[in-house]
Amino acid sequence: MPMTKIEPKFDASGVLRSPDLHDGLLSGIIVSKDKQVDLIVYDAGGKEYLISLRSVKRLRAKDFFEGNILFDITLFRLKSCPMDLLEELYGIDNKSGDSTFIKKLKQTKELEGYHIIDVSPSYGCSLVALFSDLEISIA
Repeated sequence: MPMTKIEPKFDASGVLRSPDLHDGLLSGIIVSKDKQVDLIVYDAGGKEYLISLRSVKRLRAKDFFEGNILFDITLFRLKSCPMDLLEELYGIDNKSGDSTFIKKLKQTKELEGYHIIDVSPSYGCSLVALFSDLEISIA
């Protein structure tokens, strides 16, 4: 089935508002060798969307189950991303309070313009990724 690209809309906090995927479903994650990640999602009414992340540098998905209910999807610029989210992405258990790696990561010249996506679940899979470009298509 052909997909049609749509323009996503985010609120001032970076939360995806259109398409509205709250209480929708994350049904698939496809990781391509060309550093692209496709998320197959459905809204609460059952309409299918494809969220494509390009030039993915890092991806962490946890607790993928047979039903993964979306709470929200938030987009951050790398430089303004919360430290704890980056620590989660890189698997850093930072009890010592040393954030040297994260500070260097945020200042890395080659990552200028990169974003972080935070897929928060009501149930099931949480996902965080560092990438350059995002595209959303509707089936």
